[in-house]
Amino acid sequence: MANYESQFSGIGFSYDSLTATGYNKINGISFIVHIEPSSKDYTIYAACRPYDQNNDSALSADLQKFASERQKIVKNAFFNGKQIIICCPLNFTANIVQGVNEAVTSIMNLAGIYQCVPCCSVCGRTIETDIYTAENSVIAMCTDCFSSYQHKMFNNMQTDAQTITNYPMGTIGALLGGLAGAVIWVLASMMGRISMLAGLVSGFAGIYGFKMLGKKLSASGIAIAAIISLCLLLAGMYIATGIDLFNTFKDYGYELSFSETLECIPYALEDEDYRGAFIYNNIWGLIAYTFSVILTAVQLNKEKQIKNRVFKLM
Repeated sequence: MANYESQFSGIGFSYDSLTATGYNKINGISFIVHIEPSSKDYTIYAACRPYDQNNDSALSADLQKFASERQKIVKNAFFNGKQIIICCPLNFTANIVQGVNEAVTSIMNLAGIYQCVPCCSVCGRTIETDIYTAENSVIAMCTDCFSSYQHKMFNNMQTDAQTITNYPMGTIGALLGGLAGAVIWVLASMMGRISMLAGLVSGFAGIYGFKMLGKKLSASGIAIAAIISLCLLLAGMYIATGIDLFNTFKDYGYELSFSETLECIPYALEDEDYRGAFIYNNIWGLIAYTFSVILTAVQLNKEKQIKNRVFKLM
């Protein structure tokens, strides 16, 4: 994984690891660089605009020209009325230094040509800005907009503090989410497939189902949801195995009911070959489930750290 903090430090930028965002102020203009590894892009924002708004169109045209001349490192460049935005692709080495340097240099040149002044990227006023965190974003804004964000976050914190986890409803949500994974597993098995998707859905949907219906998620809520979804996934695996065994018995001329077939599974597992096939068919779903639960818990922990976070960075 690329060390973005080191890359930003090398070009004089600070770095916010929670949002994967670099930031700096150059000649009064706030620069923000947000990295989005999932889309393989990073975007440079410069909170400024021409002093004479009649130059907005000319600035936009020069930005388009800049993007067309540097197609290998720039995907798009434009002015949205509040800030200059340049989007670049992450290369295979995930090195952003060249792209950021070229974008900043070009923006500063254009800022000089069009006499750009600092501009709040929220309200659009030409006013001095500072750089703030606002939950999962880093934004260049004026003090008035920052005060509004603070008020909004304060109200959110009060609401969160008053919200109590509804464990019965959360349990229902986890049951519904885990049931989705179990159903997917059974259906995939009936089609002769091994579905890692079922494991992913069980972990993810179980936890988020608890969160949605339970209104609030804690460590105990994650544990409850994980246990419920795992039990349902195992039940789905057991039923899928029963269906497979039922069809096998039927092919050999044995007329057993489905409930009788389920009772035969422990005896069938005593056979070494059948046990090996059983483990192979189910282990990938359990691995996917474990991965899903860990990934979901990590993401929720990150959201918890970011939630209601608003303060001045620079």
